Amino acid sequence: MPPGRDGFLQLLRAELTKFRSVRRWLIGLAAAALVSVTLTMLASNSGPGNNQAPDALAGPGGGAVQDRFRFVHQPLTGDGEIVARVVSMADGSGGSGERESTVPGDEDHGIVAWAKAGVLIKDGTKQGSRYAALMVTPGHGVRLQHNYTEDLAGSDAAPKNRWLKLVRKGTGFTGYESADGSDWTKVGTVTVAGLPRTAEVGLFVASSDRYTVERSFGTLSEGVGPSKATGVFDHVTLNGAASDAWTGEPIGELSLPKVPDRPDDRPLDEQENREELPPRQEIEDLKGSDRESGGVFTVTGSGDIAPDAFVGGDNLTQGLAGSWVALMVFAALGTLFITSEYRRGMIRTTLTATPRRGRVLVAKALVIGAVSFAVALPATALGFAWAQQRMQDHGYVPPVYLEYSLAHGTGLRAVIGTSAMLALVAVLALAAGAVLRHSAGAITGVILLMLAPLILGGALPLGATQWLFRLTPVAAFSVQRSGMYYPQMERPCMPENACYPLAPAGGLGVLLLWAAALLALAVWRLRKSDV
Repeated sequence: MPPGRDGFLQLLRAELTKFRSVRRWLIGLAAAALVSVTLTMLASNSGPGNNQAPDALAGPGGGAVQDRFRFVHQPLTGDGEIVARVVSMADGSGGSGERESTVPGDEDHGIVAWAKAGVLIKDGTKQGSRYAALMVTPGHGVRLQHNYTEDLAGSDAAPKNRWLKLVRKGTGFTGYESADGSDWTKVGTVTVAGLPRTAEVGLFVASSDRYTVERSFGTLSEGVGPSKATGVFDHVTLNGAASDAWTGEPIGELSLPKVPDRPDDRPLDEQENREELPPRQEIEDLKGSDRESGGVFTVTGSGDIAPDAFVGGDNLTQGLAGSWVALMVFAALGTLFITSEYRRGMIRTTLTATPRRGRVLVAKALVIGAVSFAVALPATALGFAWAQQRMQDHGYVPPVYLEYSLAHGTGLRAVIGTSAMLALVAVLALAAGAVLRHSAGAITGVILLMLAPLILGGALPLGATQWLFRLTPVAAFSVQRSGMYYPQMERPCMPENACYPLAPAGGLGVLLLWAAALLALAVWRLRKSDV
């Protein structure tokens, strides 16, 4: 075929044949698959240890949840609605008096940002049961939440003189908010399947634990402490088949410290865990209180109705542990696929046969990407399936750990996404090799580009770390995100907890843009050079 008249499909076939003809590249592919499977198996060969949390509470979806708050309620049968005005919210920790705050999340002087005061319809008073709730918060406005993990945002109104209305019609729940009780704005409608015909309806107050985090190079320290909030309600109206008799009680309780059978007469420094025991009076106070006078309800509560992100760990990422080392192997393969031609002078022959130089690099990129994906996918799937089964055998079980499989949407997404990430790393390395034309430099550069942000992130402020994970190729690791991060919580999204700021598709898109940009630079350089 005359030079310049070759078809692109023939070029692809030629590059694939070239790759298959080099034995060490095939050995490299086999090594990448073996490393991925072996390291994943080794990472799954131990139990959860102290992260097992056998007493964790399971929600309707099977995951661990928190369900502790103050509830003033009565039974409601069938369809109906509850209306109430939240007059105010304040820090309920006592001292010189309850302190209203305009500074959300102030740990010393104010109420926490995710404290909640509102109206609730719940399947009884058992912890972990289904519910729908409409609430106002100091730092996040009006929210319509249900079944612990689901959250819809309303306005950003402050928790002062805000009217709330929650309407039940079958399994549908619609929330409305108003500034004056006359003009209502719809927040949203949610479906709570399985909620019985008779449910508990009423007012609730919760105040999530105060959260602190200290990050330094290579270390992470997280701390939590209880908080309380007080909500004041008036204009409480209940329409429907209700009893008109209100009952106030805490839903869920903290465990009281055990009282020793006999006094411990040993010196204080020899008494085990003495300082870890929480004061009994503090735990009693966290049960909260409620009172009604002249139609005004004052409710003080603590705890939260939300996912529990402080138990267990991320067994999804653990089932993909081999990808970290396999990434380096694929980076080496991608680089060598182009630099070996420069080293041996074969690039001149290739460009003589195909004068349109840009097409050569594009063909090489498609071949190395397709071959890498074809090898990475079964290897990642095999390691993941083995790891998940082994971890379940070792105690990684619900509600603390979610069950993942190749038939599970999240598990399947993580396996396919990780395989695509490894393929794009190979393409990125090919482009780097074409630009630098030096194997060691290109391989080192790509590995550092992928892994350095993981190291630097621990030494930077959280905001800077999140931007680093948005803008660099390491964003692609978001495909391994388990989905266990929920924005309606005090705990921020941190890479140390396998939580990335971008969605899986967005993170993979960042790596794709880097690969495309570097490949375009490589094409430009190839066209401008003599070789």
